[in-house]
Amino acid sequence: IVGLFKANFLTYDSVSHDWTYPIRLAVLNVVDELKYNDIEVEISQEDIDVIKLSLYPPSSELRKVKYSVDKELLEKHPPLIGKKGFENFQVEATKQLVQRNRAILDISCRSGKSKICCDAISTLYKLGQIDRILVVCRNEGVENFKNEILRFSPYFTEDDIAEVWTYNRDIEKCFDKKIIITNYITFRLSCAYKNPKASVKSRKPMIDFSKWGNNRLIVLDEFQSMNHHDSIQTHLLQLHAEYFEYRYGLSGTLGFSFLSWYSLAKFML
Repeated sequence: IVGLFKANFLTYDSVSHDWTYPIRLAVLNVVDELKYNDIEVEISQEDIDVIKLSLYPPSSELRKVKYSVDKELLEKHPPLIGKKGFENFQVEATKQLVQRNRAILDISCRSGKSKICCDAISTLYKLGQIDRILVVCRNEGVENFKNEILRFSPYFTEDDIAEVWTYNRDIEKCFDKKIIITNYITFRLSCAYKNPKASVKSRKPMIDFSKWGNNRLIVLDEFQSMNHHDSIQTHLLQLHAEYFEYRYGLSGTLGFSFLSWYSLAKFML
């Protein structure tokens, strides 16, 4: 046992006669290894929960509320039926979005992520939880996302939506709209429009979203576009995250790289 502790870099305190390690995850690894070698370990579930809580402390930014999905939306546009065991996946996913102010929707392509997101947006808008929505997507997704919102939401018309493209880089000129849809490249160009020196060295947001409504939601479609944490595109989006209490990321190909997930989690928190 002592050899196992030393191999995992635990330190012995001669005064308290304790073996300690500052990274709590290593403690759990040692406990698992002791059990694997049939060595009896007395550790309560409460102790394990305390260790895990200190590993992943709850953030004050995260909120969970008991809201229900707008039933009228589900009746007008019935959700897809999933495979066995996941028949109600669209409804369940919509609930997760509605009840949380931060969420990553990791669902495979062609499974209706846009429909799920539109139902969540409509529900939150009807409840008065959000009043402005910024959608950032791939170039080809701008028109598609607009059509999805108009198709699935009864609360928005074409006059409520602004599409910001390369030829129209000033997002602030569209602050009279409830929804702004743009693409990742144009968002970066919009920041450069406000500040030609916008780069990864920038420390202040360029677009003042505080002038646009009070309760804002940002939806990042194809969220894997922010995988590279050191890119200008990712950095500029991170700078403006503070303006949005609600943040959703949609993707079917997030990948498993730690660095990719670091960037996505940083945007959420």
